[in-house]
Amino acid sequence: MKFLLFSVFLFCLVQVSSAQSLIHPFGEPTVQELNMSEYKDDPEAAGVVLYERGHYQVELIENRIYLTYEIHRKTKVLDASRFKGADVAVSYYHGTGRDSDEKITNFRAITHNGSRKLPVNEKELYHVKDDTYWANARFSFPDVKDGSVLEYSYKLISPYFQNLNGWAFVNYYPTLYSELTTELPGNFIYSKTLYGDKKLDVEDVSIKKSCFHLPGYRVPGDCEVGVYAMKNIPAIEEEDYMLSPYNYSPYLKFELIQAMDMLGSRHYFTSSWKTLDDYFNADSNLGRELTNSGYMKKQLPNEILNISDKTERAKAVYYFIQKHMHWNQHRRLMTHTDIKNAFTKKTGHSSEINLILINALEAAGLDAKAMLIATRNSVMPSKLHTVYTGFDYLIARLDIDGKIYHLDATSKNTSFGLLPIYCLNGDGRVLDFKKGSFWEPVTPYNRNVHYVNVNLKANENGQFSGTAEEIYAGYIDLYMRVQDGNLIMEELLKRKQNQNEQLNLTNFEIENRNNPDQPYKEKYDFTFIEKNINKGDTYYISTFTFQPYINSNPFVNNYRKYPIDLYFPFVNTYTVNFDLGNQYEVLKVPENKTISLPNNDGILNVKYEVSDNSVVMRMNFRLNNYHYPTEAYAALQEFFTQLMEAQSGVLELRKIN
Repeated sequence: MKFLLFSVFLFCLVQVSSAQSLIHPFGEPTVQELNMSEYKDDPEAAGVVLYERGHYQVELIENRIYLTYEIHRKTKVLDASRFKGADVAVSYYHGTGRDSDEKITNFRAITHNGSRKLPVNEKELYHVKDDTYWANARFSFPDVKDGSVLEYSYKLISPYFQNLNGWAFVNYYPTLYSELTTELPGNFIYSKTLYGDKKLDVEDVSIKKSCFHLPGYRVPGDCEVGVYAMKNIPAIEEEDYMLSPYNYSPYLKFELIQAMDMLGSRHYFTSSWKTLDDYFNADSNLGRELTNSGYMKKQLPNEILNISDKTERAKAVYYFIQKHMHWNQHRRLMTHTDIKNAFTKKTGHSSEINLILINALEAAGLDAKAMLIATRNSVMPSKLHTVYTGFDYLIARLDIDGKIYHLDATSKNTSFGLLPIYCLNGDGRVLDFKKGSFWEPVTPYNRNVHYVNVNLKANENGQFSGTAEEIYAGYIDLYMRVQDGNLIMEELLKRKQNQNEQLNLTNFEIENRNNPDQPYKEKYDFTFIEKNINKGDTYYISTFTFQPYINSNPFVNNYRKYPIDLYFPFVNTYTVNFDLGNQYEVLKVPENKTISLPNNDGILNVKYEVSDNSVVMRMNFRLNNYHYPTEAYAALQEFFTQLMEAQSGVLELRKIN
């Protein structure tokens, strides 16, 4: 997301200098850095970031003001076989023309192997561009081995002042020292938010007098100089089932609040939500694209517009847009949006498709609004300040007589009211340009079910066969549809058979395969080929004859550092009816089991009912919550351990005929 600042002619003449700032000369690693062979605080680390420094400032280049960003980084390779930092990519915006392009200059890179230096030629910095106005500058360090020091620096020149997004002090390897310095004219006011629980080791903010001067102005301007640094930062950790680790790691975020030009006029950006709403409303890629309901009304079939029930009308609109549009796999926000052109071509980026949906819903007489969110791998937007750079995605928010639906029409597999998993990330901002925008939780769809019903019967030879039905709803339904992938039925049967090696499957059917508004349902017949383990009269038969929704414990580590996010609540119901057909008697069934999580967050109930000629097993596994604090890890771990034990239950039978 990019914003072009108004023309303000400023010129910073003096580079930042501060007693607190630590500047390493490029190309001169120390003897200690070259000889370093281990990092005692993290002996398993494959590398260590020795030093990194970022520097933002404002510069006048060819009579135009730019925000420039310089970075210098040195990394020690401790184990080249596991090191993954030899290939570097720098993302930048390449726009539609020279004046809107970001540029990378002053590129330098060296592999230091003792006294031997292997530089990367600037011609080896290659640029990979696409049609979405973004690009990557890529290069690779040569001859990387144990003990190498990899060093690079570059300068990015940007016309986008609101691109001062901040600085992550954490890396995927431990970091000895990380620093951000800023030298910005005093008429630029930014808010700052520090994420994570680690405090800054250096925070030095001061005013530098007469730091810039403009031709034609006799009075020089002042700058605010900031130096922010941390030392000895542990490597970033990623655990299963968590939101972005940057939500919990040291990260300094900036937001431009206001700027004042040399004539004294103030230009407000995020001074209030009202100011930001006005900006969004006037933006050609957002607010103006929300005024096309008249156009969309001409595109919708009359049979949709004439549906009397609001919910059914909304569903019809949603599935019409979902079917008509093809997502080009690009997630974009406020970037080159043209919904009329996208609708005509039947393809577009994420914002175009969902803006088409919003306009179509309004055309159908429904209350739909745009909602800005941060996707799951992004830092959640701060609520401490008015923000816009924290958002990177747009969805539709629909209100039908007080019932709220969050919609995204990019995927062909999502049912009405079901957002893609990557949209589930805290709260979003609903854009109401008449009454004012507001925060609203982005909650996952809550009716997520895997239901299994199995009936087995022993024939006169003692062989079990039967029928099975599996029903999937909500996000579990979405998972099945994605896995389905429009494969031919023979391939789907083969995959199902491979998942259930104890069975021979026949008469495999799928219902509602092309109708995401109805649950995905599988039906099939089978023959049980469970073997006689003791080769005598006692038979050991698994009571979970089919692959359950959860077939392994996701929490096996001894500790947990970050909060747990399991995407969505869900229910797994499993019923198996063994008709023994007067061929077997029951020797032993597994114990009944009931275990609950605190605060009614979940329950596991397994019950066996035995009669003269049958055994019925019923399991109900339910998670009522999906987001848990770190302190809940031990209880969750034990909860899933009990589930695994229950699913390993064995029924002992004796052949009597």
